[in-house]
Amino acid sequence: RELAASARSKPLVVIADEADRRKSKRSKKSKKRRTSLAQQAPQKDQ
Repeated sequence: RELAASARSKPLVVIADEADRRKSKRSKKSKKRRTSLAQQAPQKDQ
C-alpha cells in the first residue's frame, strides 16, 4: 500500500521522464553502433 501511495504521489510525468532517459541512453548507444556499421557497409545500403 505504501509503495502504491508513493507512486501515486509521484507525478506520472516524472516516471515517464525517467523511462525516456533510460531509452535515450540505449538509443544513443544503438545509434552509435548503427552509424559505425553504416560507415563500414557500402553506400548502396543507404
